[in-house]
Amino acid sequence: MTVAPSSVSQGQDVKASLTLKRVNLIEKKQSVTQSSGWTGVVSLAGWLAAAVGAGVAGYAVFDAWSSYTSATDQTGFDAVHAKLPFYNILLNGGSATAAVGLALAAVGMLLSPDVSSYDKQIADIDRSLTLVGAP
Repeated sequence: MTVAPSSVSQGQDVKASLTLKRVNLIEKKQSVTQSSGWTGVVSLAGWLAAAVGAGVAGYAVFDAWSSYTSATDQTGFDAVHAKLPFYNILLNGGSATAAVGLALAAVGMLLSPDVSSYDKQIADIDRSLTLVGAP
């Protein structure tokens, strides 16, 4: 069976049209992503601050507990008691830093653009190109 030249021409027109739509969607997606690149930086900074804050708070608890459990006499307990204000500062500061970091991470994630609609449209075009026989 031979294919009529007009249907071959129409198939090429469909491929060209779909390819052009795909290129335009990719450009729009890149434009949206690049214009809001700061949200990724804010989110990353938030996660880093949360990790540092949690580490500092965890260190305060760990060091206080290990100092307390290793004390064997009244002098050791007095030394731990003297360090309690320092541990309290570390715990409160670390907790506050972690909370601010989590808030920054959430803000960064909430303000980042949703490009899933572009991804879906590009995937639909890719399936259509496969159906019409594009490489």
